[in-house]
Amino acid sequence: MIDETPLLTHERLSISDRNLIIDGASYEIGNITSLKSKQLHPGRSLAYACMAAGVGLMLCNDVLAGIGYTFMFLGAALWSIAQPKYLLIIEISNEETLTFTSPIKKEIRMIADALNTAINIRDKSQKQDTKELQLPNP
Repeated sequence: MIDETPLLTHERLSISDRNLIIDGASYEIGNITSLKSKQLHPGRSLAYACMAAGVGLMLCNDVLAGIGYTFMFLGAALWSIAQPKYLLIIEISNEETLTFTSPIKKEIRMIADALNTAINIRDKSQKQDTKELQLPNP
């Protein structure tokens, strides 16, 4: 039995040169068919609506201007809370799809890099195994 080389352990996942383990479920690296990453843009329509209402109320009169400032502040707060999320989509050969989401782009890149390294190690090891099995021509 060949030992596994750990490449990354992070929160709920672990990656070695042979396996990907997410939430206790194990997947062979050789069964990964593709990796894709996406940025999910946050919905900021409520923030826009609050800021627009705030501007409209500020233009009315002094009493409504105070309420308008409140709406502008609320819209700005909602805008800053709505941060993008990053998604890593891992497709497995049995048509299963795994996803890993993070608000930190660097975290998704680190996981994707570790998976790519594992896939490259696996590919090189399979090529070496194939070379060893080839018989010389007589």
